[in-house]
Amino acid sequence: MKKTGFLLLSACICFLYSGAQKKDKARDAPVVKDNTHTTEPEETIYKSALKYGDYEAAKNAIFSLMQKHPDNRSYLDSLTRLYFAMGNYAQCILAGTDFLQKEDTANTTVMELVAVSNGSLNRYKESLELYDKLWKQSGNSYYAYQISVDQYLLKRYGECAQTIDIILKDPAAEKQEVSISIDQTRSQKVPMKAAAHNLLGVIQKELSMQDKAKESFEAAVKIDPDFELAKNNLDAMNKKDSAKEETKPKETPKRK
Repeated sequence: MKKTGFLLLSACICFLYSGAQKKDKARDAPVVKDNTHTTEPEETIYKSALKYGDYEAAKNAIFSLMQKHPDNRSYLDSLTRLYFAMGNYAQCILAGTDFLQKEDTANTTVMELVAVSNGSLNRYKESLELYDKLWKQSGNSYYAYQISVDQYLLKRYGECAQTIDIILKDPAAEKQEVSISIDQTRSQKVPMKAAAHNLLGVIQKELSMQDKAKESFEAAVKIDPDFELAKNNLDAMNKKDSAKEETKPKETPKRK
């Protein structure tokens, strides 16, 4: 993640892109999608491998089935999900992109797995493009939030602020949550609008809009008083303000 003086949300948005984030809602999709409909030995191997969590064996079975049935697109779908489950993000991108190019209609789950994989490899532009497609297809504010994170990471602050404004005005976003990475081992689910306010505050801080940044962090904490990153950001600003006040030259009384 790009490091700033203020805490953002440990990217990878992503979810941005931590393991906890990747497994949210649609990200909670089955590890692999069992679309195989053959009665061949590879299908039995594939199912048994999934049962025991042996993704490598499952992958080999899928490749064998793909060789026998090159026109069956469901195998490529399953391979994409397997690569994602294995953390092989570069391969997930290749397989998923190939699958999406061959599909007549977009598979939103595969598209999201590819978007997350791109983000995990710091390919924020590619991730942004996919989340933009997902948002236009679904109107789901979750994707708008992921767009705002990618825009921030790409330093497209003006666009990011505009996307955040859309999220904050969306009534549907009131009921949604996002998973935010606190550090390498911890994450926290917070209301989406609280996360949006926090992200806006980070942007405003970087643009030296101190008062507005403080207001944004306060708004985030007001929505979720337990939002750790927003509280830390607000505390940092308050401490900085206090330090400035202490170092401010004091007016000496003048002799009459």
